[in-house]
Formats: sequence, C-alpha cells, structure tokens
Amino acid sequence: MRRLALLLAVAAALASGAALGQANDEALQRAFTEGMQQVQAGNLAQAEAIFRDMLKRTGSPRVKLELTRTLYLQGKFDEAKTLFHEVSVESDVSVVVE
Repeated sequence: MRRLALLLAVAAALASGAALGQANDEALQRAFTEGMQQVQAGNLAQAEAIFRDMLKRTGSPRVKLELTRTLYLQGKFDEAKTLFHEVSVESDVSVVVE
C-alpha cells in the first residue's frame, strides 16, 4: 500500500507539467530529455545513470522526482522512498515542482 501511495504521489507531481526550473542551461535540458527518453524506452538503468549525473550538477526537485520514479520502476523501493522524502521536506519546493 505504501508503494502505491509513493507511486501516486510521484505521478501527481509529474503530471503538473512543471518545467525543469532553475536548471535551464542547454546541457542539462538535453540530459533531462535523454533521461526521459531512456525511461520511455524501458532503459531504466541508463535513465538512472543520467538522472544521478544530473543531480551532481543541479539540485532540481524535478530531476530528483524523475530519479525517484526510475528507481521505483526498477523495484528499488527503499531508495525511491528516501529520495522522495528528501524532495517532500525541502522547504523551497512548491506544490508545482519547478
């Protein structure tokens, strides 16, 4: 049940359609797009690597949420839950994740 709640919370945040936020430079945007394409193609390990690399360069909540979703889809529930919790308690994260 907790896993379902986590998935629903992540899905709601992603459905907001929020942009990448302050990490607007082209290299990050290209990496983000590539990560999303890898998820869509089912290449979850590759997507995970891309999002982890991005987190070294930006603390974007959107990137963290996509990594969380990627981890969840791979069955890495404990790590996904930990990362989701980090995003949910950050004081500068609005209802619409930027």
